[in-house]
Amino acid sequence: MNHGSARTAPPPKTAGSIETMMLQTAASLANAAAHFYAAAFALPFVRTGEGAVAQFLTTAAGHHRAHARSFNAAAARGGGAAQTAADPRYAKVVADAWPSMTSTAAVVSLALTLEDTAVQTFVKFAGLAGDAPTRHLFGSVAPVDAQHRAALLVMQALLQHGANDLIGASSRPVDLPVFVGSVGLPAAIYPAADASAVNEGIVR
Repeated sequence: MNHGSARTAPPPKTAGSIETMMLQTAASLANAAAHFYAAAFALPFVRTGEGAVAQFLTTAAGHHRAHARSFNAAAARGGGAAQTAADPRYAKVVADAWPSMTSTAAVVSLALTLEDTAVQTFVKFAGLAGDAPTRHLFGSVAPVDAQHRAALLVMQALLQHGANDLIGASSRPVDLPVFVGSVGLPAAIYPAADASAVNEGIVR
């Protein structure tokens, strides 16, 4: 998206405006996911396990880094500082859970937490933003992270059913379990009850 033209740039905001705070918090959540995925990719069982999981982690990490850049660019246009740190609450969640990252299932479970929080937060922030470009930014990023979550839900279900060999099997003809058709979309309308607070990830 082009947010650089005078036509599409949001109106000036102070560094403490609600839009700037939301953009910084959004960037912090994207950073948290990108940092976790990069660290998880380096785990030996990920590197030598299901190739599709490692590919997912690297691809999704790239998406989150790009999202963080977009959020920070929008914050800068509003007079705010770039948020390069991870969300403090979820940085602690990852740090506390890291000793338990001994299996692909554990990595997928924590990734689901990060993706779900990000989507719920961006959905909520899209409704709170006071200008169209910021709403559009949140509205365009949320579906990408929702796709991440859907893929992770399918991976999780396959792992729970001992069907590890079916992860990433789309390149060859296979009979997938029936649940694969619905497990990735558990809700018709995405909730936002567990969204992060507006100021959770602001630059302090």
